[in-house]
Amino acid sequence: LSELLIGGSLELMPREMHRASQIAALLPKDTCVYVPSLPGLPLARTLEAVATIRAAGLDPVPHVSARGILNKDDFRSFLKEAVSKYGVHRVLLLGGDEPKPKGPFADSLQILESGLLVDSGIREIGVAGYPEGHPRIPAADLAAAFKRKQKLTAEQGLGLYVVTQFCFAPSRV
Repeated sequence: LSELLIGGSLELMPREMHRASQIAALLPKDTCVYVPSLPGLPLARTLEAVATIRAAGLDPVPHVSARGILNKDDFRSFLKEAVSKYGVHRVLLLGGDEPKPKGPFADSLQILESGLLVDSGIREIGVAGYPEGHPRIPAADLAAAFKRKQKLTAEQGLGLYVVTQFCFAPSRV
């Protein structure tokens, strides 16, 4: 239990940011708090959430949803500001649930290949794991993408970890 409390993380929805200080009072300083990337939520709102979480003494980790990014330059500015002003050092890199890309990136690999993360000062990325599979991505494609992500993060000097969906079958995880 103590390991879970020390190394655990949580997610705080943008509509709950007004509670960040209350939540922080219950947690160890610098607890990892994920900021989801919701469809239609502009990067400026995500940056506000990052600022609120950092001000509460927690470690903000924004979700980066590739298919939801509208513009490469705006995304670069968002990353640089998140790093320089709010101490963001990692992101959760996702393809996203959008049926088709809204901008220049179709998947998380394209963001990683662009070099934008490391150029902006990001030092670590989380990637999605699917112990029970993904409804729209074949298992072989998921495995190949993960191997590519391992190679690219090693080449770029980025740390890599996997965040899995909630699962009640430990053998799958």
